[in-house]
Amino acid sequence: MSVADAEPPSPGGPSGVETFFAFDTNLRLPYTRQWSAAVEQRVGANHILSVSYLGAQGRRLLRAEVYNLFNHKFRAASAA
Repeated sequence: MSVADAEPPSPGGPSGVETFFAFDTNLRLPYTRQWSAAVEQRVGANHILSVSYLGAQGRRLLRAEVYNLFNHKFRAASAA
């Protein structure tokens, strides 16, 4: 391991582009709901009928949007 390996990465990342994060000041915490229901009924002497339902719901889930993506093909075309 060299000294360069021990240094923390630069804030701008390896390409030198700075990273910027912003959050909505009215941000409400995301949440999920999960539920299930099942019913079993004996049918005859040796059979059981089973019906079940599973559900899940997410609300106000967070997402990340990336702007100004670097196009590597542009750099290669401009260098030629």
